[in-house]
Amino acid sequence: NLIWSIKTGYLPVKKSTMDKDGFYNEIINNPDYFIPISQVRHGTKVFIDPTDGEIYKLLEEAANKVLIQNINSKIALDEAQEKSQKILDEMLNQGR
Repeated sequence: NLIWSIKTGYLPVKKSTMDKDGFYNEIINNPDYFIPISQVRHGTKVFIDPTDGEIYKLLEEAANKVLIQNINSKIALDEAQEKSQKILDEMLNQGR
């Protein structure tokens, strides 16, 4: 896998792969690789849905409305935002 990564330019996410001598030598020979590699090391999931997937589901529905039903994206996203906010409000107000 190391040779494949080097030959294709694939940036491995596993630190153990990046620490191998062959990969490190390739980086030394191509200093431009330092920028994307530094970005890969700090990659995180952008959003964690606190509603157990309800917000993701609403975003998917909004995308389908735009792509399939040809609904204006602002309208579809505004609807998803309104529904998502209600779900969050209910979740945050439990026990009050």
